[in-house]
Amino acid sequence: MRCLDQEGLRYHPVIPHVQRVAGRDDMLPLSRPITTESGGVISEIVVPKGTRIVASIAAYNRLAVLFTYICAASFISAGISQQS
Repeated sequence: MRCLDQEGLRYHPVIPHVQRVAGRDDMLPLSRPITTESGGVISEIVVPKGTRIVASIAAYNRLAVLFTYICAASFISAGISQQS
């Protein structure tokens, strides 16, 4: 039951996004470089002071790269689902 609750909140978080304002000039590193249409590679994003930033918790929690593990799979592999 706990895994069901956790998966439900992961997929439908109580707070879907948070907003912040950059307090100083900064660089935001990317986990994977982005190749632009012109062929340039971007590995970080410049964030000037005062920039409003919206982080989507809901979108982040749905990234397949991060969440390949599913709680139910651990129960199935442990044989718990076969117990009554």
